[in-house]
Amino acid sequence: MDTPPRAEIDRLGRRLRERGEIAPEDRELYARFRDGYQDALDNVKTTTEQTAEQVGIAEWSVSTRLKRLETLVLKLRRKDYALSRFHDIAGCRLVVPTLSDVRRIQEPLFQALDIQRFRDYHDGRADGYRAWHLIVRASGGQIVELQVRSRLQDHWANTSESLAFAIDHAIKSGGGPAEIRPPLQILSAWGWALDTRRAALLDQIRGWEHLRSLLIESSASSPGATRLVTTLDTIVSVLSAEDERVENEIGQHQTASEMLRAIGRE
Repeated sequence: MDTPPRAEIDRLGRRLRERGEIAPEDRELYARFRDGYQDALDNVKTTTEQTAEQVGIAEWSVSTRLKRLETLVLKLRRKDYALSRFHDIAGCRLVVPTLSDVRRIQEPLFQALDIQRFRDYHDGRADGYRAWHLIVRASGGQIVELQVRSRLQDHWANTSESLAFAIDHAIKSGGGPAEIRPPLQILSAWGWALDTRRAALLDQIRGWEHLRSLLIESSASSPGATRLVTTLDTIVSVLSAEDERVENEIGQHQTASEMLRAIGRE
């Protein structure tokens, strides 16, 4: 299937932005345009999966989507720029367990993919959204947006999106009902606090465990080394207990998110 020319796509974008009802021929044209991204999306997905495997991250997941026409129209009416310049017609999402994993995989992804732009939303946008967005040029030259999220960031984003579709699409850009915005902001800040606490704990645990293994390899028979190994074991045990407490609080965060999401189902 041939990809429509850029000028034709931009004219399509103007029609979708300005007209109320979507004409059948415009639906067909957008489908041709969108489906032309499938090979590029598959390529980025495969490379992302291979990178996650090589880094050794546990329990990661990769999902993909091509932007639905109805979602595109909403964005066109919020963003005043040409349809051909959109970077998220094709989207790939990598979800990893922790913020520590997000940070670990950054450099390998930059080595494996042709990254054109890096967007860091860890400080939180107006709506509370947090993630890393990598704008990737695929092997065929097309652009794919790769989102990298921790489990907590992904759960928050899914909660926000559910409320946006159920109540008001303005929620996705920091608007919407006053009774929804503050709880979402609180959940975002709470999730970030948990993510950063756990990342610090996991980085410390890995560091002490690495030091312990080096110590055992270099001076296994030394009494002083044996005492130091015991001390390191105690440190790791204390840190691991704190990590379990953070994990329990993460469960509380997810329960609170589900309670907020239930508002949209009422």
